[in-house]
Amino acid sequence: MPNGIGPEVPYRFLEAYVAGLAFKLAELYAPGRMDQLAVRAGNSFRQAAERDVENSPLRVVPALATYTSQVY
Repeated sequence: MPNGIGPEVPYRFLEAYVAGLAFKLAELYAPGRMDQLAVRAGNSFRQAAERDVENSPLRVVPALATYTSQVY
């Protein structure tokens, strides 16, 4: 988008963003569909949040040599 105007949404959450926007627009333009769109927005966000995990092991090992070595 020009001039940096645009949502900074991770690609994994684009569908959830659009569903949430549709729900918010329904408040003004289609109040009768709000219930249906609220369920869709909630489901789409839940799915995106469940997929947004890192499946790699993490191993943290402190470098104790830097604390125990004596420098003269």
